[in-house]
Amino acid sequence: MKGTGLITGVAGLTITYVQYSNGEMSGKVVLADVAFGTMGFGGSRGATISIAYFGIKAIYEYSTENSVFEKPGGN
Repeated sequence: MKGTGLITGVAGLTITYVQYSNGEMSGKVVLADVAFGTMGFGGSRGATISIAYFGIKAIYEYSTENSVFEKPGGN
């Protein structure tokens, strides 16, 4: 389970870096995603907080079709 979490976490951080490099994410989103993403490496409590952040963010964005954070060039 630890190996899967590590792979998933590193993949998520890599995707965040690529999206930021391509201008798809603002600095605020990157800071929040990296903070909560790295928090996921902090044992079960950190993983729970990280999963909650990304889960709530995904549900909100999917159900409202709005971003939690403003995207570069508008929402």
